[in-house]
Amino acid sequence: PEIVQAGKKYLDAALEAVYAELRSLKAPSHAFRDRLLTDLIPPSVVKSIIAIEHMSGSTLITGDEEKFLNMFYTILATNKHEAYAYAKSSQSAFGLVQFIPRTYKNIAALRPDLLLPKDFEKAMADPFMAIKAEIGFLDNNLMLLPKEIRDNNGHDPKMTGKYLAAMYNGGPTRVRKAIKFWGADWDKNHAAELNQWQKEGNKAKYAAGSAAKLKRETYFYLLKYELVYNHFAGGMNSH
Repeated sequence: PEIVQAGKKYLDAALEAVYAELRSLKAPSHAFRDRLLTDLIPPSVVKSIIAIEHMSGSTLITGDEEKFLNMFYTILATNKHEAYAYAKSSQSAFGLVQFIPRTYKNIAALRPDLLLPKDFEKAMADPFMAIKAEIGFLDNNLMLLPKEIRDNNGHDPKMTGKYLAAMYNGGPTRVRKAIKFWGADWDKNHAAELNQWQKEGNKAKYAAGSAAKLKRETYFYLLKYELVYNHFAGGMNSH
């Protein structure tokens, strides 16, 4: 439908404008000081996170990402600059990129070079500023990943994006713990292992594994990421 195409074009144009400004500012990555932000954070990941921040759990149940994306693009097309501008979650996450005030304040302080407004709600109501803040936040989280994963960023953007999506939702500390304890299975549910350790009375391992397991919400967040990433990973989206 034309309205869906209009929504896609709006999102593309918004990302292109933000990336163009970041290139003109020569904004550096904090994860790799000799690289630019625009070289490190793929638009496919930025768009995927924007989309899943507004995806309900029912989409996971039905697996109908196309229906969700059509609705997502329709909202963007019909509301443009005001699309999701005043969306607020029960956790006080706000706007297109669903930041909470503390996260925004931290990024604005860490990245004065991004020229973000001081006013949280004003910034979150402006998709251009909101996307800039998101990119800065993703780069900061990239910096916090273990070096071997960080260094693999350019080789597997989808997997790097998965780490960043998990950190976006559940925080870097929990994700780093999951990577350290569970290794390549950091993103799995691990209910079976934990139940087994509990039955065996292995309290130390059960406690450590539970503390290093992703939160239930983050586990489902990553399932949403898997649903939509490939949609955004073509053309300009893959950067």
